[in-house]
Order: sequence, then C-alpha cells, then structure tokens
Amino acid sequence: MKLKTAYLVLVFLLFVSCGSVIEEESSNYQNGGNGNGNGEISDDEGEDLPDAVVNDETDTLNNDPAEDEHGNDGDNESKPDKDNEKPDSDVPDLCPDDFDKTEPGICGCNVPDIDSDEDGIMDCIDNCYLVANEDQLDSDGDKIGDACDNCPFDANKDQKDENPATPEGKVCEPSEVDPDGDGVRTGTDNCPNVANEDQLDSDGDSIGDACDNCPMVANVDQDPEACAGPIYNPDIDGDNVPNNEDNCPSVANEDQLDSDNDTIGDACDNCPNVPNKNQVDYNGNGVGDACDNFAIVTEVCEDVNISGTRLKPNVYFLLDASGSMDYCAGDSDGWTGACDSVGTRWEAMMNALNSKASEFSSKFNIGMGTFPGNNGNSNFKQCIALQPDVSYSDFNVCNTTPNGLTPLPEALATMKSDKLYNFPNDAFSSARPKVVVVITDAQTNTDGTGDFNIFTAITNTQALVADGIKVYYMGTEGVNETNMQNLANASGTGGVWYKISNTETIIAALNSISASIVSCVASVELAEGTDPTRISVSINNNGTLEPVEKDSANGWSLNTADKTVTLNGTSCTKLTNYAQVDSATVGISIKVACEVTCEPSNGGVEICDYIDNDCNGIIDDVTGGCGTGLYEICGDGIDNDGDNEIDEGCPAPGTCVPEPEICDDNIDNNCNGIVDEGCESHDNY
Repeated sequence: MKLKTAYLVLVFLLFVSCGSVIEEESSNYQNGGNGNGNGEISDDEGEDLPDAVVNDETDTLNNDPAEDEHGNDGDNESKPDKDNEKPDSDVPDLCPDDFDKTEPGICGCNVPDIDSDEDGIMDCIDNCYLVANEDQLDSDGDKIGDACDNCPFDANKDQKDENPATPEGKVCEPSEVDPDGDGVRTGTDNCPNVANEDQLDSDGDSIGDACDNCPMVANVDQDPEACAGPIYNPDIDGDNVPNNEDNCPSVANEDQLDSDNDTIGDACDNCPNVPNKNQVDYNGNGVGDACDNFAIVTEVCEDVNISGTRLKPNVYFLLDASGSMDYCAGDSDGWTGACDSVGTRWEAMMNALNSKASEFSSKFNIGMGTFPGNNGNSNFKQCIALQPDVSYSDFNVCNTTPNGLTPLPEALATMKSDKLYNFPNDAFSSARPKVVVVITDAQTNTDGTGDFNIFTAITNTQALVADGIKVYYMGTEGVNETNMQNLANASGTGGVWYKISNTETIIAALNSISASIVSCVASVELAEGTDPTRISVSINNNGTLEPVEKDSANGWSLNTADKTVTLNGTSCTKLTNYAQVDSATVGISIKVACEVTCEPSNGGVEICDYIDNDCNGIIDDVTGGCGTGLYEICGDGIDNDGDNEIDEGCPAPGTCVPEPEICDDNIDNNCNGIVDEGCESHDNY
C-alpha cells in the first residue's frame, strides 16, 4: 500500500513538472522566443537576413503538414537532450551525447577537434599530435610518424624504450638504423657510413660515389688499381652524349629534350614543364615543388616578407537622395507625415550605413556618392572619393536633405565614364574585386516614364558589368518590383536584389552583400632570397588551413607580373561560401620557400667530376676551368685532366674508346678485353 501511494505521488509530480515545461515553452513561442518578437518564426536562423528576391519570387516558410504550429513533427513524445545543451529547435543535434558539438566535425562526436602541435592536422588523425609534421611521414607503417617515432624505420607501435636480452625484443637505436644520418637505412644504403642522400652510383657497381675509391670505374672489390689508368669520354648512361655535355648524365636521353629550358633534361627533370634547376622536392614524392599540386614547403625564409595579403575589394555606394526618400520608412503609399521613431527612408539608410562604417572600411576600400537630382536629373555628387585603406567611423559627410528626382541612369553613366570604382595608381587594379551598391526607392512608372528611364538604367548597369563591375541593388518599400528585378537581372549578381524597409533590414542586406564580396586574390611579396617556383597556398577558414592544389582552373595560380596569387573556380567558391557564415574569419594563407643556392666545392674551381663546382649552373663546363679534372675528353682539343697534354692516350679514330665500365650491359666499355669486369655481386653492401 505504501509503494502504491508513493508511485501515485511520483506520477503526479512528473505530470505537474511536464505541464510546467510545456506551458513555459508555449509562452516563450507566443512571445517570440525563437522568432521575431511577434510570434513569427524567423527563417534566417537568428541572422535577420532579408529574403533575397530572385526571378520576382519570394521565399516562403515550409508548410510541412507533418509539423504543427509549434514546429513539432507530430510525435508528442519528449525529445531527449542527453548533453543538456538545448540547441535551437531548427538546429538538429547530431551529437546528442556531446555537450560541445551539434555535428561530428573532423573527429566525430565526443572527441574535440584540437590541433595541439598547430600543424594543420587534428589530434584525432595526427600520427604525431604533439610534434608538428605536416607531411605525416610514417616510414615503417606503424601509425607513428617519423617526427616522433623512436624507431622510424622499424615498426614498433608500443614505442618501448628498454632493450630486452632477446634480439626480437630489442628496440632499434637511430645509430643502428642509419649510422651516417643521411635518411637511408643501412640495409639499402650504398654508403652506410658516409652520408649520401642522393645515393649516386656513377659506375653502377652498387657502391655510392661518396665512398667509392674509383667512382668512375666499376670495381665492387674496391681494388685501388682499378682506376689507375686513363678514362676517356665518360658516358655513364650510354646515350652517346658525354657526361659533361649531357643534361641527364645518369639517364639515357639522346634527344637531350629540355622543355622548360632549365638545363635539366626532361628524362630526369622532376618538373619538366616548369623551370626548377634546383630540383627541390621537400616532401619526397618525386614531383618537384615547382609543379607539385600540394607542395609542402618545409623551409620558409625568415628574413624576408613572404606572407600573402588578400586584396581589399573596392565598394562604391550610390545613394538615392531624391525627394521620395523623405517618405516614412516602411510606408509604400508615399505618406510624408510625422514618422515617429521609424524615421524616413533616408534616415533609415544613413543609420544603417553609419552602424557598418568601421566594419566596412576595414574590409573594403569605400567610395560614396548621391544622385539627388536637384533641379534636374543629371546632378550627381561624389561625397567620398574611393581611396585605399581609409578608416571611417561614420559616413555623415554624405548626409543631405532628400530633394528632387531620381537620376539613377546618369549616376551609373558617370560611374563608368569616370571609373569612380578605381583609385589612382593601384598596382593591383586588374586583380582587385570591384562592386557598386545602389540603394534606391526606384520611384518610376510601369512604362518606364517618370523620375527616371528604367531602360536606360538597365543599359548602363549592363555597361558596368561588361567592365567587370557587379552592381548590387537594394530597393525600399514602394519600388516597382518588376523594374527592380529587371535591374537585378542585368547586374551580374545572378538576379538577386534586396528588399528593405527599415534600418535593420538594410543592415542585414549589407551583411549579405559583404559576405558575397570576398576577394579570391592575394598579393605576395617575392623578395630577394625567395623561390617563386616553390609556393604553397591554403584557405584559412577560422584558423583551419585547407591546402589548395596548383591549378589554373579550380586551384591557385601565380601571376609573376603583378605578384598575385588567385584562387580559381571551385577554390574561390569554397572561400566565398565560408565567408557566408556569420562572424566567419576567412583568408588565403601563402608560404614561399627560400631559394636553394648552390654550395661551391673544390674551392669554387671547376673540375671534371660531374659537379658544378663553381656554381655557374653548368656541370663540368670547360669555360669554368674544367682543365684539372679526373678524365681526358677525346677530340675536344683541350687538356682536360691538366697534365699539359691534349687528348693524350686517345685511340685512333674508329677504334675502341675507353669509358667507365657499365655493369650488366655485356660491353667492354673500358676496352681492356673484359666484359663487365668488377661487376660481381657484393654481399657487404
């Protein structure tokens, strides 16, 4: 009996509690809790954006028969809110157990999207989340990046740091894996004790040149007498082009094709269509940084300005100051009596512009003019001449008393003829975005007569668009909406215009226009010491960097003439879409690598050793002093080896010409009567 009584009390309490909640939510809805203060639900998710009118149609609320007037979907059961964050009713919570998220994000629900090492990769997918490693290199495949792996060449996911007695449990030491520290492990290093990252083996005997006692003659046994005799006309790739003349000395290319004219033949050029004599490939993917779609710049110059700065667009406002702008805001019948707190159309417009003055002048270069039409339709007045990087706290310099007619066609014509959307001496004028924003009540008759000729206004709008200038139209109450739609169709904005009625709707329209005017062009300083062939570009979306590939259609491209980087196609669209989010911070991140300079060798004196000793861009060039080298070149009339004899030891024409022995080609290259000598396998390497 006691249990039953307690049960009934509990049910009663629950019923009372639930009834209170339902009553509270109902009251909240009636008082505009999630709407506009009049019990109406806003369809702009709290941003108070106006409906953009396209093709003379307006947006309507979705009247889903499955939903009742309170937005319920017909299921009267209470919806659980496990994480207790109570999101707005129009924001679905896709992470009901996660207080911090309403959608999974990169790391899913219940895992924070954190990038501890700030390398652009979230901790949840970063194989070295405390050590920056953009390349995510994992040589041994144990899911621990080389940057933080205590044994990067042998899989050891548990990262043990002790050395058990059994060989199977012994943890590798870096010195055991790569004693010379050149990044090539001992098992595959042709010079395990001498650093030689390039692994160059000119004579093909499996012993790298860096530790070969005779790098031009195959001698796997390292016989000191193997290279005691003269060597003539070295041509290690067998393409009949001597090494000192060969633009790919180690890769056969008899045609010597060099498409980008960077002195590196196409056959061995890691970027054959873009000049890159340095052949830098920092991410080691076999594609030179100069043409790598996702080049990862790991060496960035610290002593020069290598940052990219997004170009500020030019925005010129054309303000209708005709007499009808003195009508009360929100009235379409032209009543001009006391407007109370609502104010006139002109006052609503100026209040909105002044509230956005500081923000707009920080984002854009601003110009402004009025077309009051005092005593005629041609009176246009420029009150703010467009100029770069000027900050405004208000635009009251353009405040006036509305009067006269509406000379919009003439104002548009002046805008084009005087190019008021430009400022003088703009080095980036061709790349800088430019738009005109027209705010008007567009008072006219349906047939095009009246205050202004609608047909001329359309023609002049099209003329601006032909010059690459978009025109955004905002129309107050009382406009002829058919005419406004025709103007918008000619404006280059996709037929969108903004219907405004008061200060708040004007501000919302300005916000929407601001978000759509996103510059996809950035200037980049290519100072001395930088390499313009090695640039990486990313979209910065609220601090998260998204790499962009180098592509003139949908990626980024570089204009070396005006030093600008442009996001093209879908990349620009992505940046623009990110900017649509309220309070979003977006941009373009650019890194330029340092120029890789040649390091002189042999004291800067050129010798015939397959190296550009004097760093003049030519390997073993005769004019650079290739006269004290390692070999004599037959038939060139020069003392190449510096012994005061020309072409000494060279055979008579038509006889065998000694060259370094090339392994496994079944030819007696060095003319000693033995084929492929010194090319036996060697177990020690």
